[in-house]
Amino acid sequence: MPHSANQGSIQSCRMRVLYLLSRYPLWSETFIRQDMRLLQTELPEISFMALFAGDCPLQPDWPQVQILCDQPRGQDSSKTSRNKLRRIMPGALQAHLVLFKYRRILRELSRQARLQQVRHIHAEFADLAAFLGMHAAQSLGLGFSFGVHAADVYANQYSLSALVQGAKFINSCNLAVSDYLAEKHPLATAKLHLIHHGLLLEDWPYKQNDSLQKPLRLCFAGRFVPKKGIGILLRSCAILQSKGLAFHLRLAGDGPLGAELRRLADELGIGAQCHWLGQLSRPQVKQLMLDSDILCLPSIKDSDNNQEGVPNVLVEAMALGLPALGSQSGSIAELLTAETGWPLTEINPETLAQGLEEIINSPQQRQKRRLAARRQVEKEFCARENGRRRAALLR
Repeated sequence: MPHSANQGSIQSCRMRVLYLLSRYPLWSETFIRQDMRLLQTELPEISFMALFAGDCPLQPDWPQVQILCDQPRGQDSSKTSRNKLRRIMPGALQAHLVLFKYRRILRELSRQARLQQVRHIHAEFADLAAFLGMHAAQSLGLGFSFGVHAADVYANQYSLSALVQGAKFINSCNLAVSDYLAEKHPLATAKLHLIHHGLLLEDWPYKQNDSLQKPLRLCFAGRFVPKKGIGILLRSCAILQSKGLAFHLRLAGDGPLGAELRRLADELGIGAQCHWLGQLSRPQVKQLMLDSDILCLPSIKDSDNNQEGVPNVLVEAMALGLPALGSQSGSIAELLTAETGWPLTEINPETLAQGLEEIINSPQQRQKRRLAARRQVEKEFCARENGRRRAALLR
């Protein structure tokens, strides 16, 4: 089991902490930017760095980050082939190949760490940045730690065993990934600290009104990738339409499955009811939820073993009092329970459609579970409190 950071037992000291990412900024990583702002408040000596630029322009109110390589890192079209090679290639050989390929970035990372008098390197994900950050820290005699989320562990490509061995501590944002990491690498057990990402609760006020609209407004927000299970959602909506239920399904996000999902909606005969909103800002996602009746979260485990952590969109919906229906994939079960929403132990179009009908026909349960969900978010997902605990670890 992971530990909680004990803030009271740690003495504050001045030390330059380098917070390292592989790519920045990424449009979808709102929680990372929020954590960075909170860490700046708690740790004035922290500095932010990324190996490569991200997938969108830097916005004026986002944290400033030093980018080490001005050449963008291309999207990997051969991920499946590389994963197959990874299963048969010795780990030591993989490590040597990665270090050779990124040797110039590693040298620049080490040079910047010396210039900035860094004493500790923290990589937020168990990805390339963690792998290079660990080697830079070892060569310079610095402390090293890293965070774990979901895909970075379940589909890891950068020697988790070496990262675990080299880390002073490991920060996990959900229980499922902690348990998985501890099972695969027992040495991690004593190093794990569970600290959720959270919300600035005053920015996500609870919505008192629970009346459902006609037509019913369903929403989804996330990347259009296999683990999100969006095809299941579309097929469940087709079932509802066959039963005469009027609805609008609004989908915020984008990704590699976008065109395929739009075609599927048309083939199912629900194209007119689906509204594809594209990438939305966090305030826009909030407004989408305020205007919706139910959040749908049909996530699954994909072919690369990738699955959910605690989706931030679920935390946001529950804070607002939006009823949530979804699977138990990954760490969704940590927050979505029979007390706080409508969990589905078996996720398919039929069970999802049945769950939606249950929510519609259960006004008393909607009110009870919405309130319980808000209380759970207040208890475990307060961003300021969790930011202080995260900063205490880095001290």
